[in-house]
Amino acid sequence: EGVGEAWASSELRWYILQCYTGKEAWCATAVWSSLARRPELASAVAEVVVPYEKVATTRGKRVMHKNRIVYPGYVFCRIRLDAEVWELLSELPKAVGFIG
Repeated sequence: EGVGEAWASSELRWYILQCYTGKEAWCATAVWSSLARRPELASAVAEVVVPYEKVATTRGKRVMHKNRIVYPGYVFCRIRLDAEVWELLSELPKAVGFIG
């Protein structure tokens, strides 16, 4: 099974992985790194998303644009959740666990 087949699978659902605030991007990268070490689980994860929004702020007379995380402390994962995947993702160093 490849990643393309994972996208078409109806077993995939969205789950929320709670992590340390400010470490969302690190946690999302760590999910893919963990999967690289466990190729048999690669088809279980289709997407890992950290939602950002572009925000304009002013500092003096200058307008600064930056990305702000919409849900601090949370990473959204579209996965096929089984015992192996749950264990792999919940044991990430800066991940707290799954919500719900």
